[in-house]
Amino acid sequence: MKKIGQIITAITLTSSIVLTSGCGYLLYPERNGLTSGKLDSTIILLDGLGLLFGVIPGVIAFAVDITNGNIYLAPGERSAVSKHISSATPVSDQTLTQDGLDPHELATRVSAKLGYSVAASDIQYYWHSQQPQG
Repeated sequence: MKKIGQIITAITLTSSIVLTSGCGYLLYPERNGLTSGKLDSTIILLDGLGLLFGVIPGVIAFAVDITNGNIYLAPGERSAVSKHISSATPVSDQTLTQDGLDPHELATRVSAKLGYSVAASDIQYYWHSQQPQG
């Protein structure tokens, strides 16, 4: 019984340390000391997830990242979210038709899955490029 208690204590202590330290502090230690700049949306989202574990871990995560400067992007740096969004490029209906995809057929299938009508003109198509941007 004593061994199980030690294991539970070790797991709880480790979880507490990880949850109460800011995500940016762990992921981007090179940003320590930044005092201003654009906010990193990725770190804000991850710190916000800390709020799901309770108010105290979430607030501590934000406080650690803000006071250490890890929540700010370095000059010229982009967040992981914006890197992925910018790597997706819009595709025209003409390109889809040339590739053998019928936008109207796709709209019909999407409408059937969703249970309500979706127009082909309302669907936006993106093609994810395989080349990293950066």
